[in-house]
Amino acid sequence: MKVTTLDEKSIRDIGHAFGYYDYGEETGMSAAFSGKEATANYICAYVRGVLRGGFLHTTSERGEGYIAYKLPKEKMGLKTMWPIACGMLHNSTLKRLLRFGIAIKRGGASLQDRMDKEKKPYIFVGLVCVREKYQGQGYMRKVLNFAFAEGDRLGVPVILETDAKNKFRCSVGVMLMLHRFFCVKIIFDNVDFQLFLTQILYLNSKRVKIGGEQELSTSQAAKNLELTPTSISRASKQLEEMGLLHIRKVGVQRIMQSEDSPKTLFQKAGDKLLNPIKRTVYIPKELVGTELLESGYSALAEYSMLNTPNVRCYAAERISQWKDVMSNSLQNSQVQVAVEMWRYNPRKLSTRNIVDELSLALALREDADERVEEAVEEMLNELWRKIDGYRN
Repeated sequence: MKVTTLDEKSIRDIGHAFGYYDYGEETGMSAAFSGKEATANYICAYVRGVLRGGFLHTTSERGEGYIAYKLPKEKMGLKTMWPIACGMLHNSTLKRLLRFGIAIKRGGASLQDRMDKEKKPYIFVGLVCVREKYQGQGYMRKVLNFAFAEGDRLGVPVILETDAKNKFRCSVGVMLMLHRFFCVKIIFDNVDFQLFLTQILYLNSKRVKIGGEQELSTSQAAKNLELTPTSISRASKQLEEMGLLHIRKVGVQRIMQSEDSPKTLFQKAGDKLLNPIKRTVYIPKELVGTELLESGYSALAEYSMLNTPNVRCYAAERISQWKDVMSNSLQNSQVQVAVEMWRYNPRKLSTRNIVDELSLALALREDADERVEEAVEEMLNELWRKIDGYRN
């Protein structure tokens, strides 16, 4: 629910959660301020600004958690930015802010910067907080779902930026994502993006060195998947921590290796690999273009002896282009097809007009139909045979 009024105690609760957060060995945004109380005061000013601008939302009337976000094309005008700018200037010094700004610049372009440069729409989350007495009770996910639901509705990504690694890793009840004017750029994208980035990299594992026959460097993976080297590096480290891959250095290159077969790797990953489908909609058949890849039962029929379904199914990363004609349920099997909205671009893992086998297996993993289960097993066994053939 949108917040239109907020008492001073609640504002101070949010400020205190940020200002007195234990960063451990990290400094986070506290590097921009003279102390914990100054940081808390600034956050209070930030909350007042987004409240005035109409960007603040909460989980319920009790105010367990809060989130501030702006939709594509929305602007944070003077009414919003004036209290924020005043809060920053009153609680820091020009010298400290300048030093902080230089540190941010050294961190390189953020995901938000890249999206702006490419003029791609997105939802930007400026602040997420669960009040201290409600932390550890699942409210962080609930409050984040406000932004994620909007992202699903509009078919655009959601960008969150946090000022400390341990906030990202531990899913604590407080994260700060500052506006572009004073944001911390050496940060992570949202948790779902990181998980699926890892998944995308893992699904490219048939190109990883298996049993001494093939290898894949992190730089080549970044090029293949059109992702930043930094993102790939983080993902490969996570894969190594999961015990799926090993990383060795050859000069300046980081090479990913595994002693396991692709089949064993896939089995080891188990439930760490997630279903790529976020949502399924139905559109008129005549709107199907070459940019769509066959998916679902349609794809499985190509990979196995399964019969072709009556309603064709396709995969796409975005569905917003059909928002005026799509439906959430099948209304006419004669004139509609299904389109799955995927969490990543399916073309990054396929060179054909059909989704890759591993992603398809994950998409159908929970299907209880025995015929589907048998067809998926047939498809995967054929894939393992092909890969063994490449190796030999």
